[in-house]
Amino acid sequence: MAYQVRDDDGDHRPEPVASATPSTTPSPLHPPVTAGPDAPVGKDETPGLLIDGSTSALLNRVDRTAPKGPWSVTVRRTDGSLGRHSAVVTFPVSQPVDQGGPFLWPLGGGFARIRGDLSFAELKAIVGATVVRGGRPVVRPPQGFRVVSSARYWSSEVHETRYESRDLGESGTLDAGLTFTGVMRGGWFEDELYAAGSEYVGSVHGKPAVSSVQVGGNGGIAWEPAAGVIAYIGYSGGQFGRAPIEALLRLGLRSVLMSEKDWREFSPADSIARSPARTSRSKTPWLKNTVLIRSSGISMPFLATTPMRETTRSLVTTKFVVAHCE
Repeated sequence: MAYQVRDDDGDHRPEPVASATPSTTPSPLHPPVTAGPDAPVGKDETPGLLIDGSTSALLNRVDRTAPKGPWSVTVRRTDGSLGRHSAVVTFPVSQPVDQGGPFLWPLGGGFARIRGDLSFAELKAIVGATVVRGGRPVVRPPQGFRVVSSARYWSSEVHETRYESRDLGESGTLDAGLTFTGVMRGGWFEDELYAAGSEYVGSVHGKPAVSSVQVGGNGGIAWEPAAGVIAYIGYSGGQFGRAPIEALLRLGLRSVLMSEKDWREFSPADSIARSPARTSRSKTPWLKNTVLIRSSGISMPFLATTPMRETTRSLVTTKFVVAHCE
């Protein structure tokens, strides 16, 4: 498998941009990873997710505000999985901001929030089992539940890989746009799943998967390959629906986790840093935004965000010298 790192600034979570500028393409990279079993995931490690095909970019999203953010605890019923029969407890949060019907209550001198798809009685039982120790929430799971993750709410890093959908052989379904993968930690993604909505659509390597617009772009699928690790595949192109979901599930079966060590060795030196903290995406279309990547025009739904956020980026530029001999 060959991997190319591209120096551009496309964002699968579209936000206002003044213009699109041409990108340069550095020399290809060839990570020693082939299709096969997932790499083992160590404690607190964030791997990368690769699909069996040529990449157009490997990207690190670095959030320097995450270590100062709130804490989250993800609690699952014994039959639960990502976005199903589960809940996310977040502490501390502002009081009271209603975004998707969260359950807010006073805790540890501040306020905590719980979101999930469980019954009111089950959510209440988790609330009653939550205390604060050392400034972070601790949940003693009620009978029939388990804690799968306790970490900062926002992921310090998100590891993304980008592909041209036509290079993956799925442009007939996904359109001739961008397909992307990502891996993250923290409770934010699943917490937002309960606000944005999701649907169980099958499995990826034996792990239950859900579909949601929360993935970004036109939509995507997500699953939990290891406890506390969230992987997703999304796309920007044709309208989100059953056929694209089935295509993404096929790509999920062609995907493999790359160890964090290998990811850091072969990922680009440039990164994206976000300030301030990321925001919730509205599900209401606002306008259409077209981003040019290579020779492809990708039409993506532009969704309102509140508040607006600023994106800054460290840039690595590759220059080529051409000599003419006569």
